[in-house]
Amino acid sequence: MKVAIHNGMIDVSEIPLYPPIKWKQILDELSAEHIPGLYQHGRRMGVSIENGRLRAYVYLTDRTPTEPKILEILERHGIC
Repeated sequence: MKVAIHNGMIDVSEIPLYPPIKWKQILDELSAEHIPGLYQHGRRMGVSIENGRLRAYVYLTDRTPTEPKILEILERHGIC
C-alpha cells in the first residue's frame, strides 16, 4: 500500500481487495466528514478500483488530525 498526504487529501493506493479493511473506525479516528459534491451521499471517503486494487481517499478538514497523527492511525490499522 502507498499513502500520500497531498492536495488536501489522504490518498491510499494499491490496497489489496482481500482481506477487506474496516474503514469505519479509521474514519472515526480521522474525524472524517461527509463533504457534499466530493463523496457519494452520506459517505466520508471515496474509493475506486485501479488495476485490481483499491484506491481510497479522504479529504482533509479542519477537524482532521495532524499528518504525524494521521500516519500513526493508519499504521495502527495496518495501512502504511
